Amino acid sequence: VNPLLLLALGLCIVLGGILWLRLHPFLSLILGAFAVGGLTSIDNLEKAMTAKYHGESVRKAINEGVKNRIAEFKKKGEKFDAKTIRKEVRRNLEEKDKELKSTAQAKAEDYRKSNNTLKRITTAFGGTCAKIGILIAMACVIGRCMLASGAAERIVRGALSLVGERGAPVAFCGSAFLLGIPVFFDSLFLLAIPLVKATWLKVRKNYVLFVVALVAGGTMTHSLVPPTPGPLFVAEELG
Repeated sequence: VNPLLLLALGLCIVLGGILWLRLHPFLSLILGAFAVGGLTSIDNLEKAMTAKYHGESVRKAINEGVKNRIAEFKKKGEKFDAKTIRKEVRRNLEEKDKELKSTAQAKAEDYRKSNNTLKRITTAFGGTCAKIGILIAMACVIGRCMLASGAAERIVRGALSLVGERGAPVAFCGSAFLLGIPVFFDSLFLLAIPLVKATWLKVRKNYVLFVVALVAGGTMTHSLVPPTPGPLFVAEELG
């Protein structure tokens, strides 16, 4: 199956489960994971794992090579340029690239044989929770406390009183960006929409602009700022 079709199918299952079937996001994500994992072909799985293992081997070999060369220069008391050393190590590594690829392919084949769909999903889920799960959970607790105590609403109202009705889009965008850090986007949206409606009833214009400003602020946070899940996961994967 084409990977792009699998991606589209996974998105349809997740979004359809949340928007149409009203399932909890966790259940929709799990169903999407099982569908994509179950329909992923053996060839695509081995290609993906080969690329992963090969990349890890190359990075490890380069880092070790650079570390050893720098240690040699320091031992001799000679000056060195880390960038030049890294380029030399990378060039020398090209000769061993075939060996690294064959090793990666063997690892990928072993992984495919010893891990079925269920095991791959549970292993990946557990690994992700171990890396970033606690941090996300703590941020969620803080966000719920802010919602329950009324602190989040006070932040939005304070921003509105600071800039006035004419600056309402800026207030909604700024407060959504700030509150999006500890509060999940759906909770933030449900919190602020009544304030958007109240502001619109006063000015009787720009309702769509207010909503777009609110969505833009929350989206920016959930796309760029940890400890929201997306940026935190990307940061963890990139090291």
